[in-house]
Amino acid sequence: DTVDVPIEGSWQFAESWHAFVAGLSAISRGALADAHRLCLESLADFSARDGGSMRKMLARLWLASADAMSGRAEDARREFTATPWWQADSDACARDPDRTLAHAWVCAAEGAVSEAVSIIRAAAVQERRLGRVGWEVMLLQTATQFGDHTTAERLAELARVVRGPRAVAAAAHAVALAAADGDGLVAASKQYEYFGDRLAAADAAAQAATVYQQAGLRGSGLSAATVAERLAAECGGADTPALRAAATPLSITARQREIVALAAQGLTNTAIAERLGMSRRSVEGHIFRACQRVGVNSRDQLVELVLGRR
Repeated sequence: DTVDVPIEGSWQFAESWHAFVAGLSAISRGALADAHRLCLESLADFSARDGGSMRKMLARLWLASADAMSGRAEDARREFTATPWWQADSDACARDPDRTLAHAWVCAAEGAVSEAVSIIRAAAVQERRLGRVGWEVMLLQTATQFGDHTTAERLAELARVVRGPRAVAAAAHAVALAAADGDGLVAASKQYEYFGDRLAAADAAAQAATVYQQAGLRGSGLSAATVAERLAAECGGADTPALRAAATPLSITARQREIVALAAQGLTNTAIAERLGMSRRSVEGHIFRACQRVGVNSRDQLVELVLGRR
């Protein structure tokens, strides 16, 4: 119920707000197809009824996040770039966690996972300074989903002061990831699933599958991968860095995988170097060593092999 519903057209007002709040609910539980639809609906309604720049900004950021979580990098980048506040030169804008998460997810969908982690780390430091520990948990959890091994200590501290199941699950996830503990990652996946964050559950299970595969535990790896695939399907087709890594069990490093992902989007070695803050020679060296590891002779063959395994 709302206090200030206009007398005329009150049902249209309620429908606009329903789509807005339901879109946030959907993305929070990993219902990506529903989130995409509801965010589009709320954007259309607010635009038609002059629903306010803040609400339109948030709906577009959530839409960009949902598209990025689904692996639709071009759509996600377009929505993120079109967000009005993205153009504003404002401290409040720079600190906004919704914008930060959307930006990080877009970068991750494009394959620039290290850039996504850097964006989140900087924002988490800012949230810590502001004392907004709930947002800090959410940011560090997302960094952990992207494969950041440095979040365990701070999340363990936050789990002691932030109420609710997320902080505890994120802390368990971070500890297990840092220790390459497949069983711990499976347990964290179950914790996420229990309180409803299916996307995080899928990522933790996918990371468990990768850990098991690297340890030569094929049966456990297949079991964890099956869980990750089920959860990704329940999300409506999630396509995240962790899920992609589990689906392409190649003997290449995380940095090499990142470079291949950017190459698959058509970026030149020079463009990849600029995106990741590296030299072109370093990029070429990573591609050369990745080719040696998987037994191919060229950059194009390497990209084809990785894409074929996905």
